[in-house]
Amino acid sequence: MIEYLVSQLPEVYQPIYGYPDLSSGVSRPCHDRLDKIFDVYTALKGLLGRQVKVLDLGCAQGFFSLSLAQWGASVHGVDFLDKNITLCRALAEINPQLDVSFEENRIENVIENIELDQYDLVLGLSVFHHIAYEKGEIFVKDILDRLASRTGVLVVEIALREEPLYWAAAQPEDPRSFLKSVAFVHEIARHSTHLAPIPRPLFVASNRCWILGKTAEYFESWSENPHAFAQGVHEGGRRYFNGKHHFLKLLSFDHRLGLRNRQEYEQEVKVREALRSEANISELLDFGCSEKEGWLLSERIHGRLLLDLLRERVDFDRQAVILSVLEQLVRFESHGLYHDDVRSWNVMVDDKEKAYVIDYGSISTKPQDCVWPNNIFLSFLIFVYEVSTGNVEEPDPLRTIAISPFRLPYPYRSWIRAFWNIPMNKWTFCDMHRTLLEFSEKDQEDEIFEKAPMEVWMEAIEEAVQQQKLFIKYTRQQYLDSIRESRDFSQDVAASHSKEINSLKGAIQDIENLLAARLHAPEMLEARLVAESENSRLEAELLNAQENLKALEEKFSLLQDQAVEYERRAIAAENGMRENLAKIKELNTHSHNWWIHATKAEKNFSDVKNSLSWRITAPVRRCGRLCISVGFSVRHLLNSIVCKTIEILWLPLSRLISFVLKRPKLSAFLNNRLQKYPKLYGQLIDVARRGGVILGSGAYLPPVGIERNEDAAHTDMTARALRIKSALESSIKNKKK
Repeated sequence: MIEYLVSQLPEVYQPIYGYPDLSSGVSRPCHDRLDKIFDVYTALKGLLGRQVKVLDLGCAQGFFSLSLAQWGASVHGVDFLDKNITLCRALAEINPQLDVSFEENRIENVIENIELDQYDLVLGLSVFHHIAYEKGEIFVKDILDRLASRTGVLVVEIALREEPLYWAAAQPEDPRSFLKSVAFVHEIARHSTHLAPIPRPLFVASNRCWILGKTAEYFESWSENPHAFAQGVHEGGRRYFNGKHHFLKLLSFDHRLGLRNRQEYEQEVKVREALRSEANISELLDFGCSEKEGWLLSERIHGRLLLDLLRERVDFDRQAVILSVLEQLVRFESHGLYHDDVRSWNVMVDDKEKAYVIDYGSISTKPQDCVWPNNIFLSFLIFVYEVSTGNVEEPDPLRTIAISPFRLPYPYRSWIRAFWNIPMNKWTFCDMHRTLLEFSEKDQEDEIFEKAPMEVWMEAIEEAVQQQKLFIKYTRQQYLDSIRESRDFSQDVAASHSKEINSLKGAIQDIENLLAARLHAPEMLEARLVAESENSRLEAELLNAQENLKALEEKFSLLQDQAVEYERRAIAAENGMRENLAKIKELNTHSHNWWIHATKAEKNFSDVKNSLSWRITAPVRRCGRLCISVGFSVRHLLNSIVCKTIEILWLPLSRLISFVLKRPKLSAFLNNRLQKYPKLYGQLIDVARRGGVILGSGAYLPPVGIERNEDAAHTDMTARALRIKSALESSIKNKKK
């Protein structure tokens, strides 16, 4: 039965589960994708700790559905093609141990009616490009968003716009845009198809957990921005996930900022490897990359960003945090490494107020900050100012102008002032950490010292520049607000004007219609005349149709009359048939009478045979039969001699026949005579054919249209038989009279 169902398929797209002999010519082998799906299934099963509920959208011949059921999943497959579902159900009946069912339906209908948490894993392999072709890109995005919000994990294979097929133009430029609203999206592989030499991406996506290889974990939160001041700085090219025990960072390489993302990914992997043995460094548990993306999975630091603590005015030991950050910068420095973005948003503070410097992709061998003031030590002084005072600002257009030590509280003012006298090329984080510890251990009040003129000038300049920065920021914000207000006002005015313009257009259109009606009055009159002419034509056609209908009614009446006549004839024929049956019955009665007469005649004949006269004349009859027998033998001998003679002398006879046929009277005379002897006549015809005198072949047939002598037809009958025949015929004629 399976062989027959497979033969009925329009395309054997997948291997037939359990029938490798029927799977040799499939369109797609599927085992490469099955291996990747198995990894996702294994990770999800380990996370759930129970049987996985799977929905296979566009299940085709059920290969993935039945394979997942074999691994222990509860699977429901859906396909719109009835022949596919018939085969799938037959395979399920053959394998009753599998928890699998199938449904003939449209994918859109199933997604529309799906319930929350009805399925843990949803497969959608190369099906959504058909829906995008039929209903558009936005529709596909919406149904995938619905799936992600109501189920656990999606495994989706998406066709590409570059494929040379009729539906390609309906696909997005970036296949990820279908899944843009889903939190975690990770490309796990690319596989070639039977349609084009362009491999299609296979994604795993979820709003609840991440899956990397055979590992899965729920995430508690996620974001495209690493901190509050980022506000789209990475333009959606990065995503950050906080799990219960781990932290995941995804970086896109096929992005406008993809080159920078790739460089930071490679740098972070390199730095983590170099600092693997250092304390206060979260362990890198897994990492990997493809042509399109990279990912870094590390141990999660349970705490909060220093930036958030400062903005919320949380009370904590600020000096301990600064010392802890300095300790880590010293360790970096000992390896010849420097962090170019030491900021409050790149420091995590745990519950014990221990600080951790993060963003290892910003660490390199170059001792330079990523923005103003570029010098890493001066940049660190701004960090100290922000942490010690709690005044942290958005770095736009510049960071806070706070390099002077005189704006710092104790002990940082004394510490930096003492350090300030050392030449800049002698500064190190190690010395900064040592001296800060020394000043921190002094149990004294804030020093009172005289400011040098240069120091006063520097402080004044710094305050002025800071005020200018704030003014520029305020002015720019005012400018942006005014632009926004002007844009809103312009949109309102444009909408009002558009409404007035549309109203004026309507009035003008009404006037134009009125003028056109008056200007086109002659044309309207002409049109009316044309319409009246058309009405006359239609009336004529109606009259003609009525006449045709009348003619058809007359024909119908005639046909009814004919039907009555045919019925009358049928009744007459039936009556005639009854009369014939009566005659046949009468003839049967007559035949019975004739049989009685024949029986009597036979009895009379038997009496004659038993009579004395019959026995006395027996010798005479025997002599007669002997004479007849001798005569028949002589006649048979003569016939044989004649046949042999004709066979031997066929050539001269054929010439003689040719001679006779050239003389019509002689030919007619001989024909009439020879037809009394059919056998002889047939032999002569065969001789004529053999000699080529007449055309034809095959057995002899008497000539058509020539009446045979009635007596010749009875030449083989005896005289007594002829007398009996004549007596019977006379009796029949008398009976008819």
